[in-house]
Amino acid sequence: MNKEEFVSKYPDLHRGIKADGLAEATANDIAGAHPTFVETWKSEGGVEERNRISEIQEAAFDGQEELVAKLVKDGTSADEARKLLISDQKARTEESLDKLKKDDVGDLGASPAGDDTPAPQTAKTKQEAGDKLDAIARDYVKSDGLSYSAAFSKAVAEQPELFKIYDE
Repeated sequence: MNKEEFVSKYPDLHRGIKADGLAEATANDIAGAHPTFVETWKSEGGVEERNRISEIQEAAFDGQEELVAKLVKDGTSADEARKLLISDQKARTEESLDKLKKDDVGDLGASPAGDDTPAPQTAKTKQEAGDKLDAIARDYVKSDGLSYSAAFSKAVAEQPELFKIYDE
């Protein structure tokens, strides 16, 4: 009896044998029987991994190199990494603000002529405060050549009342 006759005469038995074989197959069995599948899977996995690493690196703020390396090494998903990077940046910003509050730093941003003192701003909503901080940060990117994360940190330091509303 050939395979076709067996399959047509005993379809349930054929399916059972096939399922048992698949259940017992090892990675080496699959690689030996289907080397082109394995190469395709490796290639696709490599592309996915490079994309994951790029997304994590792009989401990072200045000074988060060690955290990025850990997230990449641990296999953290890009979505989860973004959440952790933002949380870390928020904690670092709050820590910087606390340090500024404790230290006697004098009159931040004021020049003797008084021409570059940022006017204190306020907002009624979290969204409005975030928009104002974003606009201030973008101005610093243009005028001072700072990275966005450094510019945002500067905006937060100079506008603590806005950040308080934004951070609620």
